[in-house]
Amino acid sequence: MTHRSRSKMVKSDMSTTHEEADIIMVQQAIKLLLSGKSVKVISDDTDVFILLAFYYSSESCNQTLLMEGMRSQRRVIDIRETVKTHKELIPYLLALHALTGCDTVSRLYGIGKKRH
Repeated sequence: MTHRSRSKMVKSDMSTTHEEADIIMVQQAIKLLLSGKSVKVISDDTDVFILLAFYYSSESCNQTLLMEGMRSQRRVIDIRETVKTHKELIPYLLALHALTGCDTVSRLYGIGKKRH
């Protein structure tokens, strides 16, 4: 039996101070896009969709960015095409989502999506 030595590598390009997975996924996707890579994000979360669309637009990304649900019956969303089609709405997405459907922010004030 051979023993493998383990080493630690510090990856400053992957560092974040945020603890919310939605934010981390979007942050890493945008970093990859800005480095010239195309990206597919696997998520069913509306918050992730909103953040991807907003930051794709605000960072003037040009690469392919896809979002695919975790279940096979979900369709693949082309974020680049979504941003092109709805470019007039994109600057307002974060505020609109915070008031109408964000998981955390708006519920603090008793508005937004209801829990069953």
